Amino acid sequence: MKKVRFLLLGFALMLTFVSVNAKDVSTMAELEACLTGSETECKLIADEITTTTDLTLSSTSARNVTWNLNGKTFELNNMITVGANVTLTITGNGTIEGYESDYLLYVKDGGTLILENGTYKNTAKAGGVVGLIGATADTATKTTLTVKNGVVLTGNYGINVAHAGSGASYGVVVNFDGEIKSITGNDGYDEGTIGISVNGYVTATSGNVPVINITENAKIKTVEGTCADLNDADAPAIYAGGYAIWNISGGTIEGSEALSIKSGKFNITGGTFKAFGKYKNPATAYNDGSEATGAAISVTANKNYPKNVELNIEDATVESENGYAIYEGKTSSTETAVKTMEITSGSFTTNGEDENGNPLDAVEVGNVEGFIKGGTFSTDVEEGYLDTNLVTKEDEDGNYLVGVEHEVTVSASLNGEVEVDKEKAVKGEKVTITTTPAEGYELDEITVKVVGSNTNETVTVTDGKFEMPDASVEVTATFVEVEEDADSNKVTISSAGVEKTVYVLTNSLTNNGEYLIVNTNSAENGY
Repeated sequence: MKKVRFLLLGFALMLTFVSVNAKDVSTMAELEACLTGSETECKLIADEITTTTDLTLSSTSARNVTWNLNGKTFELNNMITVGANVTLTITGNGTIEGYESDYLLYVKDGGTLILENGTYKNTAKAGGVVGLIGATADTATKTTLTVKNGVVLTGNYGINVAHAGSGASYGVVVNFDGEIKSITGNDGYDEGTIGISVNGYVTATSGNVPVINITENAKIKTVEGTCADLNDADAPAIYAGGYAIWNISGGTIEGSEALSIKSGKFNITGGTFKAFGKYKNPATAYNDGSEATGAAISVTANKNYPKNVELNIEDATVESENGYAIYEGKTSSTETAVKTMEITSGSFTTNGEDENGNPLDAVEVGNVEGFIKGGTFSTDVEEGYLDTNLVTKEDEDGNYLVGVEHEVTVSASLNGEVEVDKEKAVKGEKVTITTTPAEGYELDEITVKVVGSNTNETVTVTDGKFEMPDASVEVTATFVEVEEDADSNKVTISSAGVEKTVYVLTNSLTNNGEYLIVNTNSAENGY
């Protein structure tokens, strides 16, 4: 019994310890003391709290603190900064609103900010939601922002990576899986809106440069209509003025340009990119910043941006209402200095027309050759854009498929014939199979096998058609003998005004061409 009492006492002490480090707050003074003190959780219990001064969280040693909004609304007229050694997690599915500061939240000096849920809205003119700044010297210390699925950021800027000086912002990491709704501020803003941006003065291209990861649930959309019409301003969903590494594996990204790129390395392995901006030829620069083209993915350059563009696209859906799906070219007499550009797969569509009403090409690239290695395009692409040994094939929907032509072979089949409408096809092209059974046989199964596959990989056949993989295939069919059904030979005939049921014997014609008939009734019926 003594041992039991000891264990219960220890458990009670542990609970008391946890409660000391979690605090309910109902005033700004209590919140500030909690966030900067030794507590592990600060929970709002008042309906509204309003700040009056900026607040910076920093520590001489590692400290984790959770700010539980508890479904409440917090009015942030000033900025909260997460600094050295502090990890701040905001949860509780509440709301933080502001209308005066440049940012609601700022992360620097190796701080970490985690937004688990909730709504964050800055309605100040040119106001951002989250800003980050890294180090001036290369460092392994990370200044990190994580935005999880379920978080909504609303402001003129959603997220901005600023420069720390000396052309650098080392150590910045952004993990984004939430939603950005970019808007104009209370007083309007005639220079456009941006979802996520990297400042053009972030020029360092090696070392621990900023890394931005955008994943499958992400939604980034800049305001359509209102802002885009203010002085014809630009509103890209992503503005890559400075250098960063972008890893985009999914999500929906939509703006006047989905991606406005001047610098950086883009590893795109999924996602949907849509542009609604006006078609511009030549591209129009705004304050030496973003340049309007109306293209979904737009690569441009002007002045002294770091350039060094690397663009790799795979399995993405890229579409522009008015411009090119992909655009790259000179602006302000400055080449973009693209290091590499590669399109491996995906869908690329334009619905735009030029100034004379002529349909635009899906791709317009001025300084790169041989960069297309696959994909589906709404228009034919120039031969110079294609990698070695590739061809374009128009499909039944009027799209152009790019790829290597692979052979479609047909194996001989017993008791029937098999034909295909194409002897060669590229990945994604539809191939039609026609089968003709011999007399007395019917089709049993069609198999399309990938040639050279060690796993007996097969391709799905639907309604006599299949989609060509990126490999040669072999088509086979099996036929089986038709099983005669006695009821299938049953007929009704009339004799002397009386209907009788009889059966026709298959393959039993008499010399005069008449069928032999089996009497299924009694002999007195006269048959």
